[in-house]
Amino acid sequence: SARPLKIQCVQHISSDASTLRHPAATLYTNLEMANTARSKPGHGCLRPIAMQESTVHRKLTKNHQKNAFLNSKQLDELLCLTRGFIPTAHLSSDYKKDIMELGMRLVQAIITIQNSNTSSSISTAVTTTAPLPTGLTLQTTSVQSLSPSGTTALHGNFVHCKPLRFPDERSAEDLERKMDETIKNEAWKSDFEKEWKGYKARTVSLARSKHHGPPPTLTGQSTRDKKAKWYLPDNLTREQRDTANKLKQYDVIICEADKHVGPVLASGALYREQCALTLDDKEFYEKSFAAKDDLFQHALTELNIIFGRYNSTKEFAIIAKNLRAATERSISHKTLCKLTIYWKLHKPPNAIGYQSRPVVSNISKGIPYFTAHVSNFVHHQLKELVNSYPTVLTNISELIVNLETISIPKSKNLLIATADVTALYPSIPLSNGTVALTWFLTTHSKFNKLEIDFIIDLTRWVLRSNFVYSSEYNPDTIYIQIKGTAMGTILSVVYANIYMIWIEHSIVAMFTLHILLYKRLLDDILIIWDGYHSDFSNLMYEFNKKGAESTPNKANSLNIPNGIKLTWTTNVLNVESKLPFTYLNLSVIVVNDEKRISIEPFSKPVRSFSYLPFHSMHPPGVFKGWIKAELFRILTACSSLVIWEKETSLFFERLKARGYPPTFLANIFDTVNFEDRTSRLIHKSDKQAKLAKFQECRGIILKLTYNPTLLHNTTNFNLDKFKTIPALHLIAKDLPVRPLIIYRSAAKLDKLFKRNPHVVRDDTIDSDDDLRI
Repeated sequence: SARPLKIQCVQHISSDASTLRHPAATLYTNLEMANTARSKPGHGCLRPIAMQESTVHRKLTKNHQKNAFLNSKQLDELLCLTRGFIPTAHLSSDYKKDIMELGMRLVQAIITIQNSNTSSSISTAVTTTAPLPTGLTLQTTSVQSLSPSGTTALHGNFVHCKPLRFPDERSAEDLERKMDETIKNEAWKSDFEKEWKGYKARTVSLARSKHHGPPPTLTGQSTRDKKAKWYLPDNLTREQRDTANKLKQYDVIICEADKHVGPVLASGALYREQCALTLDDKEFYEKSFAAKDDLFQHALTELNIIFGRYNSTKEFAIIAKNLRAATERSISHKTLCKLTIYWKLHKPPNAIGYQSRPVVSNISKGIPYFTAHVSNFVHHQLKELVNSYPTVLTNISELIVNLETISIPKSKNLLIATADVTALYPSIPLSNGTVALTWFLTTHSKFNKLEIDFIIDLTRWVLRSNFVYSSEYNPDTIYIQIKGTAMGTILSVVYANIYMIWIEHSIVAMFTLHILLYKRLLDDILIIWDGYHSDFSNLMYEFNKKGAESTPNKANSLNIPNGIKLTWTTNVLNVESKLPFTYLNLSVIVVNDEKRISIEPFSKPVRSFSYLPFHSMHPPGVFKGWIKAELFRILTACSSLVIWEKETSLFFERLKARGYPPTFLANIFDTVNFEDRTSRLIHKSDKQAKLAKFQECRGIILKLTYNPTLLHNTTNFNLDKFKTIPALHLIAKDLPVRPLIIYRSAAKLDKLFKRNPHVVRDDTIDSDDDLRI
């Protein structure tokens, strides 16, 4: 199993099953505690003993470098918890609205079951792909949606558990009014309302109960005393909360580093400088002097013009109607793309100080950017065509199978080479990108010319409609991306893949006699070569030649190339060589005398392994889920049992260092065995399997903000009394026993660091006027 040999003896520590659960599930019972002293009654602290602190990196100005607090160990202790850490929080005040959303889902489920030909047909209410006579495909639902808005993305709504949305939704009272309107003509209205009134009062009371369930032993009270009251200990110390409040006085930003290096404490001036280097580069962005509403209206007008060119057929009219309606709904939220900076601490800054990776998000607070629906539509048309192309990797398991099955010949000319495309997205000019897209659709699809033109027009619209802002740098200014591929949108992945296919297809065919293996994962290329090294130099020349633009523009401040530029790394590969090479997160070496390749996981030296601490208030399943997923990743990347045992031992010790109890880990590690490797390598995600629980509960979902006190109450949220309503006796057997409980996370640690923009900071302790370091 995945449990390291040297920890097989941990089972004798305790045989109590409760010690194997997440502390939130057992209300932090039977765990080793630190800082149990209270400064006053009712205020406790919960932290595992001796949790290893991850490295906290600093990018500070001169003034901030001299500040004792910003360089203190107490601040490191807080930041090493990571931004995703969830502090102990009070129960949400939105439970009444959550319960009303459950009521709306229950009403819609009842109506849908009644209107169905058979009671089981509701289980087919999943997102399907319906082919249209045009050859294009449109996502639809096979039956009426369970949400009041009649959404056409039922599967997505379940997986992401999106809130119900309709025009007059404002509060729990609005939801209640909507429910009354929905069932006003139903025969079961009065009986349902009577039962619902009692159910609502009972569930709201359960959700807000602070003294339900057994008291933990931490309080010193007997667990048999069922009347004893307990409190939920705080998983942050008073000193840590004071530190978080004090940090708000300073103009600093807590952000992430590229390549999982760890958290970064950056001066606001330096962070804004990196944003300025990106947004003020006039080759890629330009400031918009138009109002936000005018920008959105202009983009919508351009989209309608595109639809107007293709309104000659009924099929295109169906697509246009759906996309137009979805885009108009998204525009009403007035969401922009937010720029975030990730520090590249593993690389030195360039001549002008640029040392970051800009990341643009197309989702803000769960609301998609207005181009998301069109982008998703085009992505859906191209995805299968791109993923089936022989040089394209869709996942790392596919590459592992290729490497382990290839036979390595005895040749002095054997090379393995890796190439990385520098800044792929910004380096794709729109003119060349559309040429590549036209070529690909013409030669690798069955679309007719009208359909190809439609896809290309929509692609241009998405790429030209990327409106970006930064919440830290000029937050009131909107920047329009004018060059390169729009970052953050789902279409960019297949679009960039197609551009690389256009570049590589003729080159791979030219040197096919010497290429034993050629694979590419977006911008990372792997080649195993058997031929003269001079011929390989010609291959690299051809790549750089075709990737360059025919008429280069002037150099830009970010050192982003005009066209595609590849950075090559080559290694001699033969059975006598013992030097490993790395590709992505794999370390590869030729096994002597066996003519095969051995693989093991690889991590960059700068990686900090800043795993989420165990005492974070995440739902218990989160910890088990991500640990098991990481074990499966390690499993597929280990060619031998010896490597597997070594890597799992390291992973186990790293988790222990972050506060995870050995007994909790041992039970998870025991579920993953090296014998499962073959099945995991060919494992494919089954989307239909994700709908099993949804079909079982008939779409009746109760989504609550997670709190450990709820774990003792969720079994009480049953629907038995609704089954006894006389008018519903025919469908009583089709209603679930209880709703499906889905948890949303409470506010994360980085929320504690956010400053109030209306509070004036003391300039004597903070200054942005000092020089950049």
